[in-house]
Amino acid sequence: NFPLDLATVEVPSTNG
Repeated sequence: NFPLDLATVEVPSTNG
């Protein structure tokens, strides 16, 4: 779970 700003691979938990 990575910030959507980085890469949208899965359901992002932390929106950075």
